[in-house]
Amino acid sequence: MTHRSRKQSPSRPVTAVILSLLVILSMLSVSSFTGAVAAANHVDESELLDVEIDSDDRTVIDGNPTYSTEWEGGNASNVQSLNDGPYNQRLILELNITSSDAGQQEIILNYSESEEIGIKPDNVSVGSGPLSGQSDTIIRTAEQEVAIQFDSGDVSAKSATQNLTIDWIAPGELPETDEIISHEITLKNTTDDDYYRFTNVGLTGIHHNDSKYKSGDTVSSITYSRNGDNGAFRVWGGQTLTVQAENNSKVVSIREFETTSGGEIILGDIVDRMGTVPGPTANFEIADDLNSTKERVVQIEDPTNIIPLQFQPLNLETNWSTDKIESDDSLVLDVNSADLTGTDINATIFDSNQTVVNTTTTSLNASGDASIAYTPDRDLNGPGEYQAVVEHNQSGVTSMSNSTTVIEPLTIPDNLSYSFEIPNDGEVYSVGLPGATNGTLADMMDPDAEGYTVYTWDNGDWSAITDFESQTFEGLDAFIVATEGGQNQPDSFSVDIEFTEQSAATPPQADLDEGWNFVSAPKFGDVDTVFGISDAFLVLDRFNEPQSELIQSVDQFGTHYIGEDDNQVSPFKGYFVFVEDDATLPGVLSGAETRDELEEQLGIIIQL
Repeated sequence: MTHRSRKQSPSRPVTAVILSLLVILSMLSVSSFTGAVAAANHVDESELLDVEIDSDDRTVIDGNPTYSTEWEGGNASNVQSLNDGPYNQRLILELNITSSDAGQQEIILNYSESEEIGIKPDNVSVGSGPLSGQSDTIIRTAEQEVAIQFDSGDVSAKSATQNLTIDWIAPGELPETDEIISHEITLKNTTDDDYYRFTNVGLTGIHHNDSKYKSGDTVSSITYSRNGDNGAFRVWGGQTLTVQAENNSKVVSIREFETTSGGEIILGDIVDRMGTVPGPTANFEIADDLNSTKERVVQIEDPTNIIPLQFQPLNLETNWSTDKIESDDSLVLDVNSADLTGTDINATIFDSNQTVVNTTTTSLNASGDASIAYTPDRDLNGPGEYQAVVEHNQSGVTSMSNSTTVIEPLTIPDNLSYSFEIPNDGEVYSVGLPGATNGTLADMMDPDAEGYTVYTWDNGDWSAITDFESQTFEGLDAFIVATEGGQNQPDSFSVDIEFTEQSAATPPQADLDEGWNFVSAPKFGDVDTVFGISDAFLVLDRFNEPQSELIQSVDQFGTHYIGEDDNQVSPFKGYFVFVEDDATLPGVLSGAETRDELEEQLGIIIQL
C-alpha cells in the first residue's frame, strides 16, 4: 500500500533543564592527600588535592523506558532523572590554602564535556563556608568554564567546608548517547577531575529486580513480553537496551543459555559485557544478526540471578526508489524489515542543510514493508538533495536512506531534434546518426567556430570535411570531431541533430565492406544484439561520447569480440566494425513520425 505524506513543520519543544550543582570544599592538610596532581609541590602555594563526585550523584538519565516492569529510574537513590527536575550533583573538593599564599586566586571548573552534550551553567551562588558573605568574592561564567575568584588572605579558615550551588540548564534536546563525562577542577598549578555518567534511556529498561529466574532453576516454559512482566523480555535486534543495577560500578553480562530436556536452565558463553562505572546504569546496543531462536540472559550483580531475553530480528532498511527525480513526479520511500506485526514507523525527511522538511507516520504491512509517496513540489521543498531517517516505534531503531536529488521538471521538445555538447578538451568524439536527418553538416555544427575538425571515414581512411554546406549524411553514417582544446576558443561545441520523419516503410541500412567500417549503432542495446550480423567479428569503441542532458550515456568499452562480454552501444556514437566479408547492417527506424515513436524504436531512455 502506498501512503501519501502530509507535510509538517517540525517543532519540537525546547525544554530547559536546570541542574543544581552543590560543591563542598573541604580544606585538608597536604599530608592527607593521595590523589593530587601538582605541577610543582611548593608548600607556599595553595593546592587542589582531590575532586570527588558524591557516590549518589554519579548518574543522570534523560527519560524513562517505554517497556519495563521494575524500572526505578530517578526514584533510586543513586540515579537522578532530568525528567524529575533539577539534578543536584555534589562535588567534594579537597584544598590546601596556605597562609603565605595571599592574594587573588581562582577555582576553575572546566565543564567542556558537559557542554558537548548540551549542558551549560545558568547561575552560580556561594553558600555556607569561609567565602560566604565576603564582598570581594567574584563568580563568573564563560564558555566551557566556571570560575570562583577569591582573596585567600581574607579566608579565615584554611581547612573548612565551602558550599557552592551551580544551576545548570540544557537548552535543547539531549543526545541519544551513553557517555562518561568529566568535570575538571583547577587551582593554581594543580588539577584533578572526577566523572559522572549521562545515559539516554532506551525504549526497553531492565532493572536488577526484574530477575525472577536463577541459573540451575527448572522451568516448564519461559513467557517473554515487551514489558518483561514475567521476568523475561522480548527485544528487537538493533535496539538500545538500558540496564539499571542496584549499586554503582557493577558488571552487566549478556550470556547464552539453554534449557535441558528436563527444563533446567544452563548458562553458556558470554556474548557481551559492560561495566556501569561510575554509576548503576549502562546501555547495550543489541546486534541485529540473531534469529528468533537465539535466547540470551542478562546477569546484573548476583551472577546466579538472570533475566532471559528473546531476540527478534528487525533488519530495518530504508531506500529512495530513485537517485534523481523531477519535482512534480512521485518520489517513493521504500522501507523493508523483518517485523511482521504491523508496527508504526516514523519517517523524517532532511534537506541538504539537515533541516527537517517532512515527518510522516505509517505502519509496516504484513510483509514488514511500507512505502511512502511524496510529491517534492508539494510535500518537500521542491528541487534539492534529500535523505530520510525512519524510526521503528517499538524499538527506537533507526535507518538512514540513500540520498536523492530532486530537479526542476525537464522541458522536452516535442519535435525530432536532439542537442549534444562536445567539450573542447583536446579529445576526439564520435557522432552517430541512426536515421535520416534534415539539412547538412552546417545545420548540425557551426562551420565558423574555431577549435575542431570534422572527419568522415572514406575507403579505409579519414577525410577532413571543409565544406559543411554540401556535406550530407545517410542513416547509420557516423563522423568524428577532433577538438583542439586551445586557449581563446569556445569551451564546447554544440551538435544539433534533426531527424526527418521516418515515414519510409523500409529502415535504413549500411553496406559494410570486407574489413573495417565506421558506422553508427542502429539503436541502444548490447553489442552482440545490435552488431551481431553475419560475418561481423570485432567492434571497437575508440572515441568519446557526445554529452546530453536528456539521453542516457553508455560506457566506452574499447574492444569487443562478437559473442563475448556484455557491453552497451549508443545510436549517437560511431563504432569501428570489422566484417570478414561484405555485409549489410540494418537500421531500425521505420514509420517513426513522432518523438515518442522514434525514441521507442531507438531504445532511448530519458535520463534526469
